[in-house]
Amino acid sequence: PAPSMTSTVLVAGADPVAEHLLDVRVVHLGGVLDADAADRVCARLRLLAARDPRAGITLTVSCTAGSAAAGLAVVDTMDLVAPEVATCAV
Repeated sequence: PAPSMTSTVLVAGADPVAEHLLDVRVVHLGGVLDADAADRVCARLRLLAARDPRAGITLTVSCTAGSAAAGLAVVDTMDLVAPEVATCAV
């Protein structure tokens, strides 16, 4: 069978890697950028902004597909939060 395409947004408490990434202010988005994945990314961006509005955030992106609306939600949130959000395509 073909591999399923699902979003993978690393979250705090999920595993040590995810914990470390949030500790160093990195949000990772992999897989398909759908509405659920966008909600999780936006929530993590807002969480990190609330923790320290002056420290930058890195968003690493490794998406295979996605919706324009979900992408715009992430971009709008990046513009909304006070910290600078740098993106890195991986």
